[in-house]
Amino acid sequence: MVTDNPGATFYHASAGEGVIVLYSRDDDKGLWYLPGSGIGPLSEGGRQLMRKAIAAGPQR
Repeated sequence: MVTDNPGATFYHASAGEGVIVLYSRDDDKGLWYLPGSGIGPLSEGGRQLMRKAIAAGPQR
């Protein structure tokens, strides 16, 4: 995903329990990653949550 879109902006988030999410708003694609366990595409629901979080801005 990253190597296919070298000029894109990527966002990352922790989804809890060690799950990491990587998302590109440029092409609305993302993936989830659980270190040592697995990796997979981000579902439509996951992408929608990332779009909403990006629109809301940083949480402090």
